[in-house]
Amino acid sequence: SELGLRWEKQRSEDLSWFVDASAFYNYFFDIIEPQFSETGTDISFGNFQDATIAGVEIGVGFQHTLGEVLLSGTWLQAEDKDGNELKYRSPLQLQCHVGFDVVDNVTVSADYRFQEQFGRIDDELVLFIPNADARVNAHVVDATVSAQVLESTTLSLVARNLLNHYYTEIMGNLAPTRSVQLKANIVMGY
Repeated sequence: SELGLRWEKQRSEDLSWFVDASAFYNYFFDIIEPQFSETGTDISFGNFQDATIAGVEIGVGFQHTLGEVLLSGTWLQAEDKDGNELKYRSPLQLQCHVGFDVVDNVTVSADYRFQEQFGRIDDELVLFIPNADARVNAHVVDATVSAQVLESTTLSLVARNLLNHYYTEIMGNLAPTRSVQLKANIVMGY
């Protein structure tokens, strides 16, 4: 179940803002999770326990004729029926987006994402995967410059993980490091 509220306010022709909040609670019967076999050598997915996942999401946004700022956060509490924290769940995530128009048809934006490290993982993983228990909070910054060069064509230069922060998304695997991409979005049919 989920309960949410959204409030919007048009402050002027140039400025509007909103607040969006929701709370959720879910009870799962026989939730599917990865687990080790009895021999400890194989991983399988199975229905093994009942669990609850509850949390709160809050978002705030400001939009102006020059640009926008969006902030959001999610707090999550995921537990099995015995009150143990579920594995592989990040309890806190925060996001921030800032974007604005530099000149006609050119926009610049930056995104920041924080993800708190998993509280629990399978203890057996450290037997098979080196550094499986190495976890840190994720601090990721992306930046984009986009230009509409034709009515049907937009070119974008995107820098992912701009700060080159090292963190893991999957146990024992480094998340993508810094990369720069050139993208072309062409709308056909004009």
